[in-house]
Amino acid sequence: MPAARASAQRALECPATLPGSSVGAPIAPMTARLRYPLVVGRLARPGLIAQALAPPAGAFVLTHASPDALWWLLLALSLANLGLVGALWRVR
Repeated sequence: MPAARASAQRALECPATLPGSSVGAPIAPMTARLRYPLVVGRLARPGLIAQALAPPAGAFVLTHASPDALWWLLLALSLANLGLVGALWRVR
């Protein structure tokens, strides 16, 4: 039984460790070990700011315009995001 338990435990740990193992790989060789948290924090800042401002901005549009305006705004932002992804895909 202990061997089966260890095997099951390894099977459960594998998906949790494999995706996280490559998260910092592209940035790590470019930065010093002590500067890595600063660089990653600076890269994450715009996304975190957008996540923090999205609910109040959505509530503002919803209360000052209409639900339809909010949907059109979300559609426009989604299309802009797809355009940026397409532009980055061409650069690659």
